[in-house]
Amino acid sequence: MSPSGTTKTAAAKTSAETGAYELCGVGIAPAQITPDTLGEYVSAVTKTTGDRWRGALLDSSDLRARALGLLFRYTEAKFHRPEKHEEATAKLTEDVREELVQLAAGGSDPAVYAAATWICANGTGQVVQTGACRRISLRGLASIDPDNAMPWLEVAVEDRTRGDLQSEGADFARAAAAHKSDFYQDSFLQAASAEMPPDATPLARVALDVQTVGLLAVEPLFEFSEASRFCSTEGLHGQQRQEPCEALARLWVTQGRSLLEFGMGKTLGRRLGWTQERLGKMDRELDAMMSLARENVSDPWSCQSIASDNRMLEGRAQQGEIDFLRGMLERSPPPAAGAAGALGTLGTRDPGTPKP
Repeated sequence: MSPSGTTKTAAAKTSAETGAYELCGVGIAPAQITPDTLGEYVSAVTKTTGDRWRGALLDSSDLRARALGLLFRYTEAKFHRPEKHEEATAKLTEDVREELVQLAAGGSDPAVYAAATWICANGTGQVVQTGACRRISLRGLASIDPDNAMPWLEVAVEDRTRGDLQSEGADFARAAAAHKSDFYQDSFLQAASAEMPPDATPLARVALDVQTVGLLAVEPLFEFSEASRFCSTEGLHGQQRQEPCEALARLWVTQGRSLLEFGMGKTLGRRLGWTQERLGKMDRELDAMMSLARENVSDPWSCQSIASDNRMLEGRAQQGEIDFLRGMLERSPPPAAGAAGALGTLGTRDPGTPKP
């Protein structure tokens, strides 16, 4: 579970004279370290702290931290075990799934419940009704977080997959009537940061938070594909879809927590015929926020990059990506195009981490 798959490893090659990268608090990496192996080297350097951190997640009294620890354990067991241990791996993954479903079914925390649906979905967009997973459902998630658009969009995907288009339309209407949009990634990032060992170095904190980012970012966002399909150009020819699609687009550009939501809302708005003046203003705001979120790819683990990333990660966990970036824009002018900035958005980084 290293940050090697994130864009922090897409560093430019260093000069022949130095042949190395700076690791904040560690020094210069060995000359043989390349852009492709830099993330693995950072993971090795921070391994001891990472092991203690994942243990703290599993032992935490905070349900979201424990759920995150179980997601890490599940992914490690499912994707990083030797093939000769297939039987042991199958038992371990089933045990982890059982524990996570038990956490979800026994409480009312929507983020924990969502994590259980992820581990039971296997990338299908619907909870597989086998074993422990029979105790939960996407509709169950929507019932404990009914004012959140995201669970209702997932239920809509499930109903459409079953061929129940009438229920799909009703689900989408519930999503459009919601007053918030949250797919729980920031709350897990907050839980991850809270369990970080007190003696973790700035380098380790960012490296481990990037692991959390990578783990969460590979969860397929079927909610967006459902919105894009339901509010397609062809679909909007029907008058009955105009109103819910307008409401969802407006929710995402005004109340969304991430750049992904803002961008998707803008896409839907263009299909709905929003004015060029309105869209142009949103384009400029999105460009400015993305400039702030752009990281320093030439030296991604330097102290300057680490400080910037830590600010971004802490801001995201506490406020959400959009609110944090908007606050930064209010406090200072946007940076010039191409300027170094902080850690990129969860959804646009390529974490290279297998789906839980």
